[in-house]
Amino acid sequence: MHSKNSNESSVIEFLSKNLTKETSLFTLYKSSRKVSDRRFNKIVTFLSAGALIVNVWMDPNAACIVSTCRNYADAALGFSSTMLGFFVAGIAILTTMARPDLQVCLAKIEKDDLKISHLEFDLFVYFRVFMVYLVVLCIFCSIRSLILI
Repeated sequence: MHSKNSNESSVIEFLSKNLTKETSLFTLYKSSRKVSDRRFNKIVTFLSAGALIVNVWMDPNAACIVSTCRNYADAALGFSSTMLGFFVAGIAILTTMARPDLQVCLAKIEKDDLKISHLEFDLFVYFRVFMVYLVVLCIFCSIRSLILI
């Protein structure tokens, strides 16, 4: 039983040394920029935004434009807040329920092209997706608060 405690303490020491290099959200964001965006995601995002803008501005009636914007903002608020809840639950499960040995193995395996561990890669991707949905939530919350009619 003593060896198990020493093994757990070495695991905790290893993870705390290697995963706490970033001291602020900004340094975490800068570090997460090592993981590149996929071209497909950018294309789909711009096409979706373009289709949304065209759909909103197709009707020349101003009341319909406001109503359509309000409906899209309400849908986006619900969707993004739900996704943020699932992301928080997912990362909580990943970090608390995964065996420490698995986390150490992931931390020791380095991704060749990025010079970071697989564990850092997974957490960086999670952080980037979380930030995107947080920005979407803030944007549509702002839109919704501007359209009070």
